[in-house]
Amino acid sequence: MKNILYFIFISLFIAISCSKSDGGSSDVGGVPVNDQGQAGSMAKFSISGDYIYLINDQNLSTYDISQANTPVEVGSKRLDFGIETVFTLKERLFIGSINGMYIFDISDPANIQKLSFYEHITSCDPVVANDSLAFVTLSSGNQCRWGGGANRLDVLDITNELEPELLSSMNMISPKGLGLYQNYVFVCNSQQGVEIYDYTDPSDLEKVARIQAVDAYDLIIRGDHLFLIGKDGLFQYRINQVEDIELISEFPFYITTTP
Repeated sequence: MKNILYFIFISLFIAISCSKSDGGSSDVGGVPVNDQGQAGSMAKFSISGDYIYLINDQNLSTYDISQANTPVEVGSKRLDFGIETVFTLKERLFIGSINGMYIFDISDPANIQKLSFYEHITSCDPVVANDSLAFVTLSSGNQCRWGGGANRLDVLDITNELEPELLSSMNMISPKGLGLYQNYVFVCNSQQGVEIYDYTDPSDLEKVARIQAVDAYDLIIRGDHLFLIGKDGLFQYRINQVEDIELISEFPFYITTTP
């Protein structure tokens, strides 16, 4: 199921990105387009500038994609078993694993350096971040092969990247992908939909809204638009008024899985 979901999600990303005009950024359906490649927080790849970072269970690989027809591998690192997700922010790379969160310096993409590792109990571990905070969801649901772990949202202070500090934790049902918008964090919480928290005080998150009637898996936020992937389809929302979110479009599909 994950592969199908990401094929649709990545196809959406490519469609938006390829609409960019030769003279600069453009938009699609009111969504601004820029040079930064962005996948969902559950993704196995992330693009920053002319480089793409790919992960599997134990390896992080870096490719130079400045020549799109001939990508070149410029670096590879072997990490601990159970690498789950990857997220880039400026010159930093955040990797979620079953045991914790890595922070890497990617100012030299061919020679990336590990800055720190924040350890937690065994769970699936998507991560997103801004300049001072990292948000990590831990999940032990059916889609996580590491059953038996925690189900919560952790907020970390990363102003000192060498020593991330836990600020707060929020227990949840089965959190998955997440994204940031202004001073809000949007968290996919499976059948609970998308829960939205104000993190003005990161040590005491305030729940302000929820997107209901969707079994939410992952999301992408671009400008004032949210693209949400769920069990039953792909949905687009306008989120400039967080407490009055508007559904713009939906592309339904239905997937059944076997145990």
